[in-house]
Amino acid sequence: MRKLQSTLVAGLLVVLPVGITLYLVAATHGWLTTVFATLHRRLVLKDPADSIWPLLPFVGLSFLVLLTYLVGLAVRTFIGRRLLLWSEWAIATVPLLRDLYSATKQIAGTLLGEHAADFSRVALVQYPETGGYVLGFVASHVGRQVLPDQDLTALLLPTTPLPHTGWVAFVPTTNVHRLDISAEDAVKILVSGGLVLPKEQKSQDSGP
Repeated sequence: MRKLQSTLVAGLLVVLPVGITLYLVAATHGWLTTVFATLHRRLVLKDPADSIWPLLPFVGLSFLVLLTYLVGLAVRTFIGRRLLLWSEWAIATVPLLRDLYSATKQIAGTLLGEHAADFSRVALVQYPETGGYVLGFVASHVGRQVLPDQDLTALLLPTTPLPHTGWVAFVPTTNVHRLDISAEDAVKILVSGGLVLPKEQKSQDSGP
């Protein structure tokens, strides 16, 4: 029962921040579209052919992108950073909202930050036993953050034939064998169950 509960909590910590973020983006886009639609009805041109109604969703989306860019510019200033710190402090006082914001911020930082994981580096690691290898994608070099006495690398180990599922493994960096193939070729190998190999690999391997 505890395992089920902990698994559900772990899932919620991922699903809720992403879902709420996407919902807020969609809701904001919908609200902006409604606002521009109202303005359009009040300022509609006499000639229906001049109507911009079909363009309203794009106008709302463009405004949302512009607003996001302006916020990005603002937080680069001293006053903007102070306002951001104050906002984060206010959010930190609300328990549930604090956890959701923290998770969303961490996920966004991982995907969009300066050291974002793009999973474009392909590697082999020994699994499940010595002599056997599994294909994976390098997520990040974690160093000694997990284990003080070992230098580790985090890898995403996808499953076959559905590579969008899998698990994360922390492997000693010395045991990570980088492959000179693209992520696209790696996905082809996974989806085909090893039947489709990169051309270079095929020419080097004379076995079955």
